[in-house]
Amino acid sequence: MSSGAIERLALKVGEEFSVSLNENRTTGHAWRLETPGAILETVREERERSPRLMGAGGVVTFRFRAKAPGKGRLVALYERPWEREPVRRRMWDVVVEA
Repeated sequence: MSSGAIERLALKVGEEFSVSLNENRTTGHAWRLETPGAILETVREERERSPRLMGAGGVVTFRFRAKAPGKGRLVALYERPWEREPVRRRMWDVVVEA
């Protein structure tokens, strides 16, 4: 599994941000999020696929809104539901201020 450095985000309540991740659902892989629900809410999830190539990957974009002051970690796991370990992991430490 590949895992990069933990990124840091500083937000104010009501502020929105997006995370875009490459994925190829035709392989069975998809991104699953572990969201710090006390401080963030998911506003939207959009998938964009390559229209020209069958089986080609695409990009999924998650949009979030900071809803309350606090700290938490947003984790994105790129995995197949039937496998134990994700093949990729992205993490963000989030701080929301009033």
